[in-house]
Amino acid sequence: MTVLHRNFIGGESLAVETGDRIKVYNPARDTMLAEIPDTPAEIVDRAVQAAKKAQKGWAKLPAIQRANALRRISAKIRENADKIAHVISEEQGKVLPLAKVEAAFTADYLDYMAEWARRIEGEILESDRPGETILFSASRSASSPAYCRGTSRSSSSPASWDRRSFAEIRS
Repeated sequence: MTVLHRNFIGGESLAVETGDRIKVYNPARDTMLAEIPDTPAEIVDRAVQAAKKAQKGWAKLPAIQRANALRRISAKIRENADKIAHVISEEQGKVLPLAKVEAAFTADYLDYMAEWARRIEGEILESDRPGETILFSASRSASSPAYCRGTSRSSSSPASWDRRSFAEIRS
């Protein structure tokens, strides 16, 4: 049985009005597995705009909430690993044991990336002041805040850092 897929844009499952579809075949058996929408450029642009809009809200979430979302996705991948592996095998002609490794690796990778929510990134410099180090961090957005934080060597916890200065960086 052929699966008919739709587009998922802005939280909605949408059919493509043109009716044009792309057939997906199993390369080993040359049997049709599914049909996907041959999505016109204007609908692709709509999807890109929806993603850009969603990104603004996503970026405002605390890192730990974004990490938890990745962990929920990795858990679902593990729950459905056998189904995912069969789809990979059918679509690519990949042997099933290797497809299972790929599904498991994907879940592991998402968990790994989620762990970065607990890490501080930036450049750490020694201060001219005794007992103080400075962390510089910056974002790549057009206009983003960069914080210069200092902490004594005896207190390396970011929660204990004082906000020492603020600079506006334009990239």
